[in-house]
Amino acid sequence: MVRHAQRQSTAAETPKHSPKDDRDQWLCTKQAAAYLRVCTSFLEKRRQKKQPHLMRQGPPFYKIGGKVLYKKHDLGLWREANRHNPERGQNV
Repeated sequence: MVRHAQRQSTAAETPKHSPKDDRDQWLCTKQAAAYLRVCTSFLEKRRQKKQPHLMRQGPPFYKIGGKVLYKKHDLGLWREANRHNPERGQNV
């Protein structure tokens, strides 16, 4: 029987998406609210169909198996899209 020496992985062989990659990080409502520094009710109200005037004003979310999840990357994009420049008085 021939045994092969175990290869040591090199930096070139590391996966392109590390576990710390924001694009792959899922957050529950509580974690998303903490990341955005808002109350959980802020996000919950913007998901409710009962208040159509607030819908589509919140960040994109996923509903998977009855759980509401947010992607950290999406939250960052939404936050930047809602950035205001006080000197111009409008969104940047």
